[in-house]
Amino acid sequence: MSELQERARKFAVSNRELEQFASVVAHDLRAPLRHLNQFAKFLLAELEGNTSPSVQEYLHIIQSSAANMSGMIERLLEYARIGAGAARFFNVSLQDCIDQAAELLRMEMSSANAVLECGDLPLVEGDRILLTRLFQNLLANSIKYCRKDIAPKIAISAEIDGDDAVISVSDNGIGVDPAHRQEIFKMFSRLHSDTDYTGHGMGLAICKRVCELHNGTIDIADKQDEGTLFVIRLPKVRPRASSIAS
Repeated sequence: MSELQERARKFAVSNRELEQFASVVAHDLRAPLRHLNQFAKFLLAELEGNTSPSVQEYLHIIQSSAANMSGMIERLLEYARIGAGAARFFNVSLQDCIDQAAELLRMEMSSANAVLECGDLPLVEGDRILLTRLFQNLLANSIKYCRKDIAPKIAISAEIDGDDAVISVSDNGIGVDPAHRQEIFKMFSRLHSDTDYTGHGMGLAICKRVCELHNGTIDIADKQDEGTLFVIRLPKVRPRASSIAS
């Protein structure tokens, strides 16, 4: 068993405990949220046409808040499940992972007229499903935080640095204030209001978790022009590694 696989095994044991905790918390929260949402619906139906617009607005806010909290619970569970199972480490084609991620986001990319450019990408040692999730979240992030009236342009390239592959994911979006570069990788971290950009602030936290499971890192680097540049470091394939995973 390689050092990376042993690290993944220990990570999985820890994650199973986290998943069990998150599942219990989620179960205890879901019931009152369902009640809030359901009784808000009852009140809206009961008071329809017989109450002020402000009361109806308050009830809609209750429903919206309950739906938002439900979404946060689902994202928390998703975060807890990353690495909770037995991760499957093989020689993985980064290009295949990115192609799969782009396919999962086909509608969003088409709607935004997003352009994705990839250079030559190496093989890395990792879990194909988790790495696909990593790039899916990064591509979705670039599409969501694009500038108005400018189609998203995403460029992915890589270089080898010793035993690691260093992958750069660059876009032409609104960028991230340097003061918040580490904050955005925390769970439920939001730099913008729901009015401007919807979401639960978990996408980049999941990216960081996937990288940690692979004994890698993800950071934001300085960028000369507008946009964001994510730099990911992952162990590249060693000569002794097995064949590419399908």
